[in-house]
Amino acid sequence: MDLAEHYGAKKVILHGGYNPWIYYPVWYVEQSIVFWKEFLRQDPGVELVLENVLDMGLDISAVYLLDDIASQHSLLFSPKTLDEFLFPCVQEGVQLAKSKNLPVLYHSDGNLTQILPRMVELGIDAVNPMQVECNDMAEFKRLYHGKLTCFGGVDNTGVLLHGTPDDVRRHIRELFETVGKDGGLIFASHMMDKATPRENFLAMYEAMMTCEY
Repeated sequence: MDLAEHYGAKKVILHGGYNPWIYYPVWYVEQSIVFWKEFLRQDPGVELVLENVLDMGLDISAVYLLDDIASQHSLLFSPKTLDEFLFPCVQEGVQLAKSKNLPVLYHSDGNLTQILPRMVELGIDAVNPMQVECNDMAEFKRLYHGKLTCFGGVDNTGVLLHGTPDDVRRHIRELFETVGKDGGLIFASHMMDKATPRENFLAMYEAMMTCEY
């Protein structure tokens, strides 16, 4: 912010490249939660970045928002902090997407159990990656069917990376039976590790192709 003020800038807009991160760029640049809070207090205008993209006349299917807000065990920030500093920007992005009749997908690694009700309130349509090792998928289905879509569920750090092709097939079938029945599942993970065995990747694809509503 000091550099921006030195050059007389009244507003700073950081764009995450292929998707509109909110606090990640600040985290990477400054590694400082103090800076992050100061930045958001000054209204960075995230909605302007989204608006520029949405008004380019591109064939856009959905808006994908990304900010990791959870660890494997719990939230990285309290719900109060998220509501004060992060979610107002998310809400603006959601409202803009909805004005264009676009669904909104939200990415955060980790255990999202505590914040899922807020995701519904914000108007998020799908959450990614919903890591199976730290989220109760059956409970997710029971509580959020028809409210939130699981855009994920594939265990890319466990079964896919270290299991056998048969393990992968069982995993995909179990995920479909638990979350996918009657809709509400888009098979995905986050990133496929380059060490993932080719036969496991093919087994995943083949298993997915057998899952029909």
